[in-house]
Amino acid sequence: MSDLLTGLPGAGQGQRQIPSVGGGARENARVIVCAPPEESRLFVALLPPGNPRGVEVVTFYDDCSVLERDAEQMRPTVVLLSPLSRNYSPALIDRLRRRPDFMVVVVGLVPPAGDWGAEMKAAGAVGFLTTPVNEAVVDRFIASLPDWIRRAAEERASPAFLFDLTPSAMAAMTAQGYQRGVYVSWSPKGGAGKTTLACNLAALLGVLCQRKTLLVDANMSGGHVWLHMGLQPRDNIYSLATVFRSSGDRLVPRDLAGHVAPYSQALDVLVGIARVEQAGSEELRGDQGTAFMSTLIELARRQYDFVIVDLGASPNVAVHLATLRRADRVLLVVTPDRTALVDARNTVETLVTGLGFAREHFWLVVNMFTEESGLDRKEIPTWMELVEMGLIPLDPRGLLIRSANTGVPFVMEHMRERQPEPDVEALLEGFAGVATNIYPPFRPVWEDRRQRMRVARPKKRWLDLLLGPQTA
Repeated sequence: MSDLLTGLPGAGQGQRQIPSVGGGARENARVIVCAPPEESRLFVALLPPGNPRGVEVVTFYDDCSVLERDAEQMRPTVVLLSPLSRNYSPALIDRLRRRPDFMVVVVGLVPPAGDWGAEMKAAGAVGFLTTPVNEAVVDRFIASLPDWIRRAAEERASPAFLFDLTPSAMAAMTAQGYQRGVYVSWSPKGGAGKTTLACNLAALLGVLCQRKTLLVDANMSGGHVWLHMGLQPRDNIYSLATVFRSSGDRLVPRDLAGHVAPYSQALDVLVGIARVEQAGSEELRGDQGTAFMSTLIELARRQYDFVIVDLGASPNVAVHLATLRRADRVLLVVTPDRTALVDARNTVETLVTGLGFAREHFWLVVNMFTEESGLDRKEIPTWMELVEMGLIPLDPRGLLIRSANTGVPFVMEHMRERQPEPDVEALLEGFAGVATNIYPPFRPVWEDRRQRMRVARPKKRWLDLLLGPQTA
């Protein structure tokens, strides 16, 4: 079976085997314990540096204010963290596990009463131990560590996982204002790259910038966002439309939350119709489809910073027209060929003169551009009478097609490369340019990412030997 087909529903997938902690001449796993003295004492006594169990405590204290500094200097494999330590906060867990230069596994050390363990796992801890600490607890820590490291490594290797923003990048991002909004990726011609643009734009905003983002597949000709994003959906836009109709044309936040597929902490996806006949159902056509889509967009607008919609070609479809009307901006995707440009210009002209759309409602995105097309770039927006807000170059190697086939958005697949090839860099910059025009604070985040991804790889350590190479 082709590797590219193994991610589709029903395809078998193998599992990578990872060796256990310790053994051979490997360097010991290094542990920082941040917990009250009565809880850290036995870990220190039983796991001193150089002990034969493969795991060693390198430092300990009960004040979280120095933890990040020591993690930077000592590069531990594991941080054993108690929420009863001074200056503890759940945000500290997420910052530790998202370090770009090396992986830190955070394990909770929690009191038996309360929901501390669940709260720490929700914040990003891979697991937890319960106090009071005795030899059995230390043994359980040693026994559980291989699985905890495996799970942390698998999460870190997933396309949806990106590393934390530096304080300077976060400050630069928060210093700039931005406007929330609904942005539709649309073209009246098939094959223009609408879905590719929508998926990569949503990934940049929701994953990289950690802005709360919803990606909606509203293509009534057949939705393929789920394939581009590598999802195996249970619910979709049709099932949500069914809820809307059965509830007296009402949607509440829990209805939407129950139908989206989480992609990352800040990015949700509402996948499209599973079969084309669903587009012709009572729930999605005519006035009912218009009412549903209008209500959905207004609800999503209140729940998310950004709503990115992948839309089908024909404005004669009720769901499509309602979406075009409700959007803050329509990203009109065109390719540099005369048939695509003529179709786009004529359709926009009809929407403007016949249906009352404002021409500034549409922003031009030129996709698959190459000088060899015979068209001059500067003449395209002039002829279209639209402002160009993005240009994505031609992909002669088929890398974007491969990304769609693997179910990993292009920017997620290549963003962490230290030295991307020139054609990869050009495509990344194309998507980044669109994101910047929608969300101006994107640029300092993008530059911070590029700079840190080009830092030299640190010296191979025990963790690298245990888990194999990790992409930072």
